[in-house]
Amino acid sequence: MFVVPMMWFHTLFISKLFPKYKEYLSWSNLSLRLSLAAVLNLAISALVFQTSNIGYFEKFLCYAKECIKLRKMYELWPPHRHAVLYLIYSALVHCAIRYCLHVTEDGKKNELRPFYRKYLHSVLLSTLIFMLTLHVQRINELHFAIIVLNYVHTLVAGAVVTFICS
Repeated sequence: MFVVPMMWFHTLFISKLFPKYKEYLSWSNLSLRLSLAAVLNLAISALVFQTSNIGYFEKFLCYAKECIKLRKMYELWPPHRHAVLYLIYSALVHCAIRYCLHVTEDGKKNELRPFYRKYLHSVLLSTLIFMLTLHVQRINELHFAIIVLNYVHTLVAGAVVTFICS
C-alpha cells in the first residue's frame, strides 16, 4: 500500500514547505484518496462477486427451483475488473456528494452531525445509483438474493468513497 504513505507525505511534509501550493497539493491528495477508494472498491467487488461464491447459493433448496437463473450467473459474473471504471465511479460519487448534495444552513440548529449527514448522503446516492442501473442488470435473469447483494455492494462502495474522500 504505497498510496497511504504518499497521502501523509503530501499533507504533512510538502504543505508545510510550500504553503502557497496548498491548493494544488489538496488536489493531489484528493486524487490519491480517490485512487485508494477505487482500489478498495475493486478489491471488495472482486471478493464478493466471484464465480466460486455461486456455490453457496446452489446449496439452499429455495434456489434449486431456479437453477436456470443460477447457471446464467456463471456467465454474468465476475463484473468489470477495470480499475479505471472504479476510479471514474469514485470521482463521480465524490463530486455528487461534495457539490450536488451540499446541504445549506438556514440559521437553524442542524440536527444531524457531519458524520451522519455524510452517511445519509452516501446511502441516498447509492440507492439512486442502484435504482438507475437496475434495468441494466436484466432483473428476470437474476435471483432476488443477488439483486439484494448488489444493492449492499453499492451501499458499501458509496460509503467507502464518502468516508475516504471526505
